[in-house]
Amino acid sequence: DWEAQLDILNASGLKPVLWLTPDDSKTITSQSLDSQKIHFDQMVNRFDGKVNGYVACLECDEYWSPAQVQALVTHLKSKTNKPVGVHLTSGLGGHKGNTAYYTNADYVFLQFGWDKTPAEITAMVKQAMIVTGKPVVASEYAHESRKAAARALGDAACAAGAIGTGN
Repeated sequence: DWEAQLDILNASGLKPVLWLTPDDSKTITSQSLDSQKIHFDQMVNRFDGKVNGYVACLECDEYWSPAQVQALVTHLKSKTNKPVGVHLTSGLGGHKGNTAYYTNADYVFLQFGWDKTPAEITAMVKQAMIVTGKPVVASEYAHESRKAAARALGDAACAAGAIGTGN
């Protein structure tokens, strides 16, 4: 019941971002791009009034090329005026180091990986903003979000310029 959950988040003052493609479902990631675009259309039609943005795919670089991601982001942006982000595996440009995945995204959901220090998080945020010229959302940097160490990493990311966290 996504509508009810999104209503609860909105009523609480939170700004939900809807992730549209999981990385662990071959049924979804192996379908045609046209099928994926239809899925995006349905999600925007259903939820656009309840979310503040979208992430096209979780760890996109595991199953799609930069050109495929760019096509999907372009399509999604033609259906909504909300910002669209891209999320890759750990590191700037993901495990392939390919920043072309972010080409027409509005922001980067940067996955840091585990066991980083606040200084490493700071450096990664700054590098991502310089290289991509896009806002960064800190993503996947701590196994347990409720611990003080995780909050310190999120705080370091935001102090470095990240526009938010999505651990």
